[in-house]
Amino acid sequence: MFNKFIKINISFALLWLVGCGSNSVRVADEIQNHKQLVQGAFARDYDMEVVIDSENRLMWQDTNDTLHIKKPFVTPENYLAKNLSDTQGDTATTYCQNLVLGGFNNWRLPKKEELETLVDVNEYPNIDKHFKYKDATIGGDYWSSTKNYEGCSYPKNHIWVTDFLIEHNGNIMGGCTTDNNKHRIRCVRDY
Repeated sequence: MFNKFIKINISFALLWLVGCGSNSVRVADEIQNHKQLVQGAFARDYDMEVVIDSENRLMWQDTNDTLHIKKPFVTPENYLAKNLSDTQGDTATTYCQNLVLGGFNNWRLPKKEELETLVDVNEYPNIDKHFKYKDATIGGDYWSSTKNYEGCSYPKNHIWVTDFLIEHNGNIMGGCTTDNNKHRIRCVRDY
């Protein structure tokens, strides 16, 4: 499962790296290498089954599939063959690439930072109230497209996943996982 967990401070300014047991390390660092994202201004379109973030110009998939479909980042065959850059086949990436929703076909996996804009600490699970399909009883992490995140302990070929549950200390859980694990998918598109 997770080798290390990354806790994201809701202010998105500090990262707290927490390892297992006595290997805990605290890292404070500015988030770099992405466009400046802000907490979204969301509105739901019930007909299209999407949530629109007008602040960050993003449109989010919000269908029943976001609760029930789980796919790997790479196929088991590619994982075993160590062909870890090939995301074709029955994967999270191709699920988004093949998604046609709301009349749009240019969906993709979100970046780590984009997933973080959905957090709302006043909701449970902690995802903005405009999202209809969120169920804490099902549990599970959502894929991002962010690979080889610097705070993870895997040497390479790990992907960031986010769980929309806030811990008692106000941090959202997320972490790194390997390519062949199955996780949920919430696709996004730029608009």
